[in-house]
Amino acid sequence: ALNAMATDETSDDQSKELAKLPIEVILTQIQRIPEKYQSTLRNNGGGYVNHKLFFSMLRKPTATATENQPTGPLFDAIENSFGSFDRFKEMFTSASVNLFGSGWVWLY
Repeated sequence: ALNAMATDETSDDQSKELAKLPIEVILTQIQRIPEKYQSTLRNNGGGYVNHKLFFSMLRKPTATATENQPTGPLFDAIENSFGSFDRFKEMFTSASVNLFGSGWVWLY
């Protein structure tokens, strides 16, 4: 999509310059991208960024699910916002079902 946008004769110079930027930057300026490329770049570029971030954070699993749940301020915030960690997991799973991108949902 970026190559097509950069070589598209109907693209303006601004779009062609945007196509040369890192995808992380492009996604912050998606409204400046020609509409015919926005969905592809949002979905596929966003998926790339999600995978890149996700795999940079992986850690070796511990022995039990309890040991893998968050602790400290993150756990407290989840409990305060969702009522319980189990309720958070239910809502998180529900939010990701049938979502484009194979269920990529982020808690922030």
